[in-house]
Amino acid sequence: MSATRDGKMWRCQFYYEDWQGVSHKKNKRGFKTKAEAEQWERDFLQQQQRNLDINFENFVQIYYEDMEHRLRENTMRTKKFII
Repeated sequence: MSATRDGKMWRCQFYYEDWQGVSHKKNKRGFKTKAEAEQWERDFLQQQQRNLDINFENFVQIYYEDMEHRLRENTMRTKKFII
């Protein structure tokens, strides 16, 4: 976990491998605390894993991002309400 201070804010910067095995560098800034930056990094890495051993919250987030472009707005609101 590499959370560093960036002025008054925090940022996380790390490398990860995508589902094809290609290495990428990820950099995100603007976190108010170090804990927020580290939590975001953990969640991001968990979503990029190749196995299905992830928590339900991250699984639902991936599902929403995938279905958001395929379904109408009202249908997405209904799905979010049900889940």
